[in-house]
Amino acid sequence: MELKINGRRLTNLGTLRAYLVNYLKDHANIRQDMTLMVRQLAAEDKGIPIEIYAFTNTTDWAKYEQIQSDIFDHIYAVVDDFDLRIHQSPGSADVRLLGDAVSSGNQARSGAVQSTNSPDKDVPTETRNDLGT
Repeated sequence: MELKINGRRLTNLGTLRAYLVNYLKDHANIRQDMTLMVRQLAAEDKGIPIEIYAFTNTTDWAKYEQIQSDIFDHIYAVVDDFDLRIHQSPGSADVRLLGDAVSSGNQARSGAVQSTNSPDKDVPTETRNDLGT
């Protein structure tokens, strides 16, 4: 493999950004005569936030909210295709499930209770939520 120190190298995040710019440029409800950009913000302990800056072709609030929701639904649907994950801090239900699973695992190891469920069904391996924008 040739190493290019000062050359451009594609990353999953950069590829997602390019995809989203093209997606928005082809979106019927996004104004093409106004600023449109998808950029990454400063890295945080939870990941790298993505900012989507675009204008809809309507000022009707309900329609705007629907367009925005549809765009984010699309992002949630395709993000796995880029081998990326959407971060969500664990909530109380996640902690409770994890505690129950650990407790069940400890009881199963001590022989007191045998669990019939696989850990994959009891413990969320990842949680997902909104992009940090």
